[in-house]
Amino acid sequence: MLHPVQTSPPVVPGSLVDQLGADFAHACAELTRARLRRRERDSREHRAAVEECTARIDVVLDLYLEACHAGQAVR
Repeated sequence: MLHPVQTSPPVVPGSLVDQLGADFAHACAELTRARLRRRERDSREHRAAVEECTARIDVVLDLYLEACHAGQAVR
C-alpha cells in the first residue's frame, strides 16, 4: 500500500494555525454579510462595518504568516 508523501509540516489539531484558519473563515463570512448590508443600504455604519471586517482579516493573515514562519531561519 502506497502512502502519500507529505510536503508540508503536519498541522496539530487545535494548533494556532487551525485556530487562525477558523478565525479567517469567520472573518470572511462576516465581511460577506457586511458587504451585503452595505449593498442593500449604503450608509456610514455599513461602510464602517466593511472596513472593520477587512481590518480583522488583515490581522488574522498577519498572525498566520508570523505563525507559519516563526520557526524558519532567515537566509
